[in-house]
Amino acid sequence: LSTTQTTKITHKNLEGRCVNTFYAPSALYYLRHLSLARSLKDYAGIARAYNSLAAVYTNMGEFSKAAYFLACNRALGKEVSTAVTINAFLTMSVFFIILSALHSCMTMISFMEHSLS
Repeated sequence: LSTTQTTKITHKNLEGRCVNTFYAPSALYYLRHLSLARSLKDYAGIARAYNSLAAVYTNMGEFSKAAYFLACNRALGKEVSTAVTINAFLTMSVFFIILSALHSCMTMISFMEHSLS
């Protein structure tokens, strides 16, 4: 086998283990973060938690959950427009690119166009 083939096989073998080992507990910690941020009415913290949850669920391949947290972030960004939350709100465009490449391209592009209008 070539080095490229070996790397792909090794990556493929580790991928499932990484998802089970790291991403699921990460999602739980970010959900706790979200709960705390909500109780403190920390809108920047809420936005960061939404973005982090979207990233984790994207990496886990759970695109509907990732899209849900992006939608929550979009709604928060429209509701609260401060300098801190705008930065967190705008980072969601990266996740739309990832989701559009991995999931329903037209749905995500449409969602992105409407989220920033």
